[in-house]
Amino acid sequence: MKKSISQAACKANGRSRACTTCVYQMKGNETVCRICSKAFVEGFKKGYKYKENKKKEMEREKMRLALYLVSRNIDEAKKAYEFVIGCEEAKVENKNSVYLIYEDGHHELFTGENERADIKSVGIVFDGHSFVVSLKDLPKQYALVRDTDECEKDSPLYKGEADAIFDWDAEAHTKHIVEAGTDIPLNEGEFIPTAAMLAAMYRMREQLNRALEYAGGEPLKTDDYYWSSSESTQHGSWILYFGSGGLHNYDKCGSGYVCPCTAFNL
Repeated sequence: MKKSISQAACKANGRSRACTTCVYQMKGNETVCRICSKAFVEGFKKGYKYKENKKKEMEREKMRLALYLVSRNIDEAKKAYEFVIGCEEAKVENKNSVYLIYEDGHHELFTGENERADIKSVGIVFDGHSFVVSLKDLPKQYALVRDTDECEKDSPLYKGEADAIFDWDAEAHTKHIVEAGTDIPLNEGEFIPTAAMLAAMYRMREQLNRALEYAGGEPLKTDDYYWSSSESTQHGSWILYFGSGGLHNYDKCGSGYVCPCTAFNL
């Protein structure tokens, strides 16, 4: 299996032996060497990504030229190019996959051979939707809201099951719950996943759990309930049982696990 970029960078760093020719004569300082080593690895990865992007640009330029030479018509060549590129992007978009996200901000497709150090979280791409999953759940001690009497009697955000499983707007739903009053300790930028997101996590649970454990996190519970931010009524919200994938309408004042999520922009 192809080694990850991080592994290749670390290997190249070991071969460079730059410390022996360092103009600052710091080779005996472990802290400085560690900082330099990390900087080399990050530079290597950025350079690799730049090279790959330039390669893709060159391939697209060749495609544009080839289409023009065939048609001898700029408008027809543009339409053909947009059609081909659109199809390729659709293939990538619809590919369900799991990514590892690192402290420095870069992400890699999870293969089981990735660099283990400095993994921050795990990302999911499912049917064109993407989001980040926390490495650890919040404990099963929180109600969705403190008091359902503080919730609106009616709201356009309240949805039946058939609509809830297609609703991905976690930001709007989480904001609505926070405004009603909740004790769930979300960090800035975090949200409670919607029913659609929980369904995606359930569908990808095997691969997702492998990635979570690989990253040093905790796998999703396969015999318990997770809160979604998808509300059904003033007093009820949708909760998903990871033992069977069943979605249930549950009292908002009951307790359930919460898997905090954040945005994931590929």
